Order: sequence, then C-alpha cells, then structure tokens
Amino acid sequence: MKNIFTFLLTFLLAGMLGNTYAQQRTISGKVTSSEDGSGLPGVNITVKGTSAGTVSDADGSYRLSVPADATTLVFSFIGFRKAEVLIGNRTEVNVTLLVDTRQLNEVVVTSFGIQKEKKELGYAVQEVKGQEIAETNRPNFVTALQGRIAGVSIGTTSGMAGASSQIVLRGGSSLGANNQPLFVIDGVPVDNTTKSEGFLLTDTPNRISDYTNRIADIDPNDIENITVLKGPAASALYGIDAANGAIIITTKKGRKGSVRIDYSNNFTIENATRFPEIQTKFANGSWVNNVPTTNRNTLSTWGAERPAGEPTFNNVRNFFRTGFMQNQVVVTM
Repeated sequence: MKNIFTFLLTFLLAGMLGNTYAQQRTISGKVTSSEDGSGLPGVNITVKGTSAGTVSDADGSYRLSVPADATTLVFSFIGFRKAEVLIGNRTEVNVTLLVDTRQLNEVVVTSFGIQKEKKELGYAVQEVKGQEIAETNRPNFVTALQGRIAGVSIGTTSGMAGASSQIVLRGGSSLGANNQPLFVIDGVPVDNTTKSEGFLLTDTPNRISDYTNRIADIDPNDIENITVLKGPAASALYGIDAANGAIIITTKKGRKGSVRIDYSNNFTIENATRFPEIQTKFANGSWVNNVPTTNRNTLSTWGAERPAGEPTFNNVRNFFRTGFMQNQVVVTM
C-alpha cells in the first residue's frame, strides 16, 4: 500500500513539473546592425506586455525564457529603431536593427546664425524653446524667461499692462552702467532699452513714464528658440557689448516641403481683486476753531460726520471693469 501511495505521489509531482515547464519556452538568437552586420551588445529584449526581458551579450547573442502564450519580442537600442518581431512557433529569432537616422544631434546657435553641436562647444549654454515661451501667453516674452534660465533676474517697472521688463544674468556688474545682456535676433544686435529710460528700475525716467522695453515688440509666437550665453563666452563672440551676456533669438523660418499653418487662440479675463479701504463716515472738510466744517473742495482733511442716509461712492472700485483680451495668431511656414 505504501509503495502504491509513493508511486502516485511521484507521478502527480512529475505531471505538475512537466506542466510548469510546458508553460515556459526558451527563445535564443542574435541581434545585428544593418550597417555592417556586426553583433550589437546591450540591446534590450523584452516580451511585449510583460516584464520579462534580457540584454544581448558582447557579440549580440541573447537567450530568454518566455511564457508559452508570448507572441512578440521587442528589441530597442540607442541610435537604432525599435523593432517588434512575432515569435510564432520559433525557438530562434535573429533580428537586424535599422539605424535611426531621425535622431539629430542637439544643435545650438552661437553667433551670427552659426550653428554648432552642443557637445562641440567649450562653454556652457542654455536653450529655451519658443513653444515654451508662447505657451505662457505673456505679451512681453522677457518675463516668461523667469524660472527657465539659471542665474537670471527679471524685474518689471510696474504691474501695469505694457510695463517694461529688464533682465540681468548672474547679477549686476556695474553700479551705474547698463547691466542687461545683449539681445541678438537672427544675427542682428538689438538694444533692450528705450529713449529717455534709465538702466535701473528706480531711475527717474522709469518712475515718471514707461515706454516698454524694445524686445517686447517681438511676438513670442515668432520665436523658434532662445540660446543664452553667459560671461566670457558671450564677450568672445560679440565683443564688449555682450560683457553682461547675450541672449540669441532665432525666429521661425520657412522649411522645404509642404506648407504648414499653425493657429492659436486664447482669451484672458482680468479683474482687480484688492482695493484700498475708504472711510465713509466723515465728509470732506476742515476744522475751524476746533469745530469741523464741511468743505467739499478739501481732500486732505475730514469734516463733519455725514448725515444718515447720505450716498457715498467708491470711485476707485467703480473705475475698474472686467478686462478682456483675445489673442489670435496665425503662423505660416
């Protein structure tokens, strides 16, 4: 009886183990390059829809245990196009990966429209895409650079519409001279100051009137990208005018091929939310012999207490209305 029980238990375990092995199968093969046919090491091979995977060895060979119901292997490697291959009933799957010619090296514009690969530069640069600036929907794109460039300080003369914005890279270098970087638009240097406007936000011309900084005339939707050069690198390319750095703006241009039209539309609604407190208990007036007298032409002192039920007006609050702005942009390339 004991022998029969042992035989049945052994038979059951063997059946379960065989079923487990039947649920897995091993796929092997080699991954090669389409350029020279050499094996590619370090290629990621995964079973589509699962976490099972492996990497190819030094000569491009691989070996992977996959579920019995696996249908597709995914091969991916930097610089090559991803490939998805059906397994079928095969146990050996060889793959040739195509070079991805669509992957472009990161290119920046340095001086006078000259383009160089970023890895070839011997100095640090920062780049901001024009789309990031346009998405902020700010009329003055200089204010949109805040928080997108390291070491930048941006100040505005006021919170009014059309207020000037000034930018300083890595702090000011002069107490009385201009601390702003040089702006270069498609190779043409542009001054960001305006006539009769001071270099400092506290200068008298800036407090009396505001003519808006000239770079604000650029439509953010026309900007392709912005490259920022700091320190000696800017001076070496643009001279003493760029001693405080240089901001190089490349605008959008037409491209070979089919015509492309970009349209964007945005709405802005603004309301003033904070107003100064106004007293309505006392009327305008003055004090004569320690007696308050009402004088409607006096604004500097208080007069007698207003009669009950006398209407009062908050002219500051009544002056403001709901602001509405609509901006529609059509760009043809």
